[in-house]
Amino acid sequence: MRTPSLLLCLALVAPLSAACGKKRVRPANLSEESKEQQLLSDSARLYWEALRWADSERAGAFIEDQQQRVLYRDWMEEHAEQHKLEDAQVLQVILGDELDPPVDGRLQTASVFVRTKGYSYPAQIVETARVEQKWFRSVNGWFVDWSIPDEADDAEGGGWR
Repeated sequence: MRTPSLLLCLALVAPLSAACGKKRVRPANLSEESKEQQLLSDSARLYWEALRWADSERAGAFIEDQQQRVLYRDWMEEHAEQHKLEDAQVLQVILGDELDPPVDGRLQTASVFVRTKGYSYPAQIVETARVEQKWFRSVNGWFVDWSIPDEADDAEGGGWR
């Protein structure tokens, strides 16, 4: 009578121990992914804080290409006169797959979802929006995937990207 009980226990415990063994291998990967998500989340928060205070130098630090950074700073300074951002909250960070091989120095892409609250002149009507922003990872860190918006993009996004 004891033999079936022992076999039953072994049958129940073996899959559990195997599952635990598999989980022990993954935390390093999960921890690494979690660190990347936190790094991107912190970078996005700092970027949006800089936008909030119309600090083109700090916000421009999240544009990797030097020429694009100069264009971005000019665009932002001009844009800050027309649009005021009162608040921005990073809602979610979604990491894309790592790019192997890297494309144009980009190792990974990501989407950052942000809730913004602000207004434009002359209407001065406070509006909230949910913005999806594209980011990429290079060997130097996380950067905004930015290009000069055309007027239609500008109007659609409430002025902030």
